Amino acid sequence: MSPEAPRERHPGRLQTGMHGAFGKPQGTVARVHIGQVIMSISSKLQNKEHVIEALHRAKIKFPGSQKIHSSKKWGFTKLNADEFEDMVAEKRHPG
Repeated sequence: MSPEAPRERHPGRLQTGMHGAFGKPQGTVARVHIGQVIMSISSKLQNKEHVIEALHRAKIKFPGSQKIHSSKKWGFTKLNADEFEDMVAEKRHPG
């Protein structure tokens, strides 16, 4: 018996071998198609640089390549930001 054998049986160590071999779930996944939106964020315009930096740091955690797209829409609406501001000025905004 080698002097390293007791260390190998230490309960804190993870053995390779057949660990988790029989179809047990190891984690969660999502099937994402090419071009599919993974994450959407809405924030104030003054925080744009902070949001882009946070997304740059987050995209490292995902496999593959991701693009950061800054939309010209107002929040999650279908209106452009200029159109929405004009509607608010005229007091005819939806809602």
